[in-house]
Amino acid sequence: MKRFIKRIPCVRILNALILRAATLLAPVVPDTVLRRIPVVGQFRLRLPNSQEVCLKTDGYDRVANEVYGDGIDGFEKSTMRLFLQLLEQVGTFLDIGAGTGIYSLIAAVDDGQREIYSFEPVPRVRARFETNVKLNGLSNIRVFPNALSDRDGEIDLYVPAGPVPMLSSTLQGFREASEVLRVQGVTVDAFVADHDIPSVDLMKIDTEATEHQVLQGAVKTIQRDAPVIICEVLRGRTEQSLHSVMDDLGYRYFWISSEGLVEKERIAGDEASRELNYLFLPKGKAQEILQKTENLLQGIGSRRVPP
Repeated sequence: MKRFIKRIPCVRILNALILRAATLLAPVVPDTVLRRIPVVGQFRLRLPNSQEVCLKTDGYDRVANEVYGDGIDGFEKSTMRLFLQLLEQVGTFLDIGAGTGIYSLIAAVDDGQREIYSFEPVPRVRARFETNVKLNGLSNIRVFPNALSDRDGEIDLYVPAGPVPMLSSTLQGFREASEVLRVQGVTVDAFVADHDIPSVDLMKIDTEATEHQVLQGAVKTIQRDAPVIICEVLRGRTEQSLHSVMDDLGYRYFWISSEGLVEKERIAGDEASRELNYLFLPKGKAQEILQKTENLLQGIGSRRVPP
């Protein structure tokens, strides 16, 4: 019965009625309550350059629910603002652990000439991503089912329960898993070579405590291209391993905080587990990039546009 009740807001007709009632009650109902209402159907997300991303959701995609309510600022606000500024200098983007694809979709719509290679190994998560790629008519995103790692070959992926399991990991025991999928692992270096990618400008890595393995498999690409890297850091999980890979590659480390970029000599995950991402900048490009992102916390307007 509890599961049935939870599904009620995700039934499309009922969802429309609930959202309509919520709109009318907005002056008296707390935002914290309103934001817990999922959205079902299609809506358009406006980017700062007035481009729009169309998103289709059945109510179970947490990212879609968050950006429906608060626009671009609804999901990973500080990282998203930084990402939008970094895109100005990005021709090729690797989105590793893409989930339902919000970063890839934004990057693709922002510039139709940009090349995006996205990786999401969980089939039911990837299917939602691919639906929105088609919905937006995007030809500059290629979505791959691989799990990026430090080796090529088959690898176990531990998948939590739920319609949209966004916390899947190749690290056994990281989360309680309801199923184990055998997926094809690949290194960034092998992928870049196999697909004749001439240069990588930006990598975003969110693989649930295996980011250091992804980077270990990307060393040749990093040495060749010195890409900007956005990397999730979970406290007490990967910090030392990240240093083991990155320290010899000539990078500076910045925590992406709600107050802006904070340079760190030692990588340390957020104690509060709120701001999870770091920016790794190649030392030769760091000053130029920092100058271009100095207005990180200034208003980047975004809003939801109804269908």
